[in-house]
Amino acid sequence: MESGEDIQLLSRDQKRVLRSVLLSIFLLGAGPAILKSVAAPDGSGSKPKSAANLQPTGNIAPSQRTDWQKSTQAGRSALKAGNLAEAEVKLQAASATAEKLKDKQLMIESLNLLADCHDKLQNYEQEQVDRRLALKLARETSGETGPQTAEQMALLGSLLAKQGAVGEARTLLDQAMELVGKLGQAHPLEQAWCYLALGRTQIAEGVPGLADDSFKKALELREAKLGAKNELVLDTMSEYATLLEQLDRKDEAKKLQEKVTLAHATAAATAGSTGASTAAPGASLFKKYIATARDAEAKGDRQTAIANWKLALSETEKSTAKDGRAAFVLVHLADQYLYNKETAEAQALYKRGIEMREQASATDTLGMARNLLRLATLYTGKSDYAESNRLLSRALAIEDRCGASDLLLSNTLQYLCSGCVAGKDFAQAEAACKRLISVAGSMQSPTAVMKKNMGTGMLVSIYMQTGRMAEGASMAKDLSGAFAQAKSNDLTAAYQADYNAVEKQVDESEEKVFR
Repeated sequence: MESGEDIQLLSRDQKRVLRSVLLSIFLLGAGPAILKSVAAPDGSGSKPKSAANLQPTGNIAPSQRTDWQKSTQAGRSALKAGNLAEAEVKLQAASATAEKLKDKQLMIESLNLLADCHDKLQNYEQEQVDRRLALKLARETSGETGPQTAEQMALLGSLLAKQGAVGEARTLLDQAMELVGKLGQAHPLEQAWCYLALGRTQIAEGVPGLADDSFKKALELREAKLGAKNELVLDTMSEYATLLEQLDRKDEAKKLQEKVTLAHATAAATAGSTGASTAAPGASLFKKYIATARDAEAKGDRQTAIANWKLALSETEKSTAKDGRAAFVLVHLADQYLYNKETAEAQALYKRGIEMREQASATDTLGMARNLLRLATLYTGKSDYAESNRLLSRALAIEDRCGASDLLLSNTLQYLCSGCVAGKDFAQAEAACKRLISVAGSMQSPTAVMKKNMGTGMLVSIYMQTGRMAEGASMAKDLSGAFAQAKSNDLTAAYQADYNAVEKQVDESEEKVFR
């Protein structure tokens, strides 16, 4: 059977897969061979004009170019910040200025930015108008076979694939891939656009497994040319991470997205920094990272919080100061992993923080007590009550030596009571419950009442389980109706307020050392 007949027998999905594979092979190796085949008779191939070497087609007044630059920069900034309405206005102004100047290169750049804006606004019809005009101008400036033409074909093809016009998208993409293949390795960024467009089209065609290789090549080309911190590279990483999530490769996706978040956090913190400071090296950045992390926590943005706590930790590693700031950061970083239910990472960080404090002989601090308490909760979750109660007892002893507030003490005692009862260490549980009842009884708040009642309830349980039925029954009468009354109150907000107050007390005790 002839090869043509073989292809006709392929299913539609098989044809799409085959075409994707062949295009990838072409872009990787067949391009140079085709370029030779179309070379001039004397062996000198006709080299397409590079858009970078073209001169403006109009006379540009310096003030007009400045206007274009200002509008473009303002549009970029607004686009990056997510202020899309403002970005659209600024970029439309930039496009209009470029048109007045009759500078097709500036027009193409403006149109591409405007198309990006319309894409984020989900105004795909207008984006298509922008992309088609940019392609028309690219053909006029760099020719039908130029690298810029290939790039604009890829961008338009990518959009059409997303809109479901896969046929036209494939036609444009095939042409773009062929052009870039002929140009060889001299235009890696145009190659990257083609691979990215190929990947997006493969996703639209329902073959995300093939898109994985396309995105990987696009990322490699961009990162090699532009560096890992370039915004275009970071955008590619983020899009690739989304694909990896879709392919259920969550660990790889997480690592990529963390790199993106870290890069953005670093850029945000270092923007405008002068480096002139009387503080310790990196102190200003350290504070910026902490402030940004806390702001992200308040918004529930765990990834940004993790990124900034990590950056704060990296700043502590640059410093020779032994003031406990690294251990302080570690417990906050671990908290974020715990919120994400990544308990293994959290446990490792809590342990590392404790070890650092022990090595520095800085164990009698509220920060150490908090660190021990956090680690203890993880052991409680594993039903390892012996280790949990050991850590909680140690935390309570430290708080006593530090003169901790009743709020802190009641918080730790509540954990210790629960752990000891669950672990059937009734002697320690009884002592802890009695102390919790006493400490909570001296406090005035909805949570104090609840803590006192919980301590009393657990003490009743201890008496019953240890054969002291009369004592248990007597104490149970005093509790009658107490929990029903407490449930009628909104304790959630009160407990959150308590937690915030405890964190504030501990943080302030830590931060005053390295402020």
